[in-house]
Amino acid sequence: MFALYELFANDAEKAEMIDKYVNDRAFGYGHAKQALMAKIEERFGAAADRYEALKKNPAEVDEVLRHGAKRARELARITLDEARAASGLGRMLA
Repeated sequence: MFALYELFANDAEKAEMIDKYVNDRAFGYGHAKQALMAKIEERFGAAADRYEALKKNPAEVDEVLRHGAKRARELARITLDEARAASGLGRMLA
C-alpha cells in the first residue's frame, strides 16, 4: 500500500504515514487505503469530473475526434508525400 501512496505523497506525508504505521497500533491497512484513495482523488479528481461531463455530451466528443482525425489525415498526407519523394516512389505512383 505504501509503495502506491508514495507515488502521490510528498516527503512530509510519507514520513507521517511511516510514523503512524510504526508508532500507532490503531493505524492499519484500512487507514492506509483511505489515505491512498484521498491522494488519488486529489490528483485525478478533476479528470474524473471532466470524464463525467464528456459522458453527458457525446456530440462534443465526436466533434473533437472528427477534428483530430482531419488533422491526422493532413499530417499523414504530408509525411507520406515526403517519404515517397525521398524514396523515389512518388514518380512510380504518379
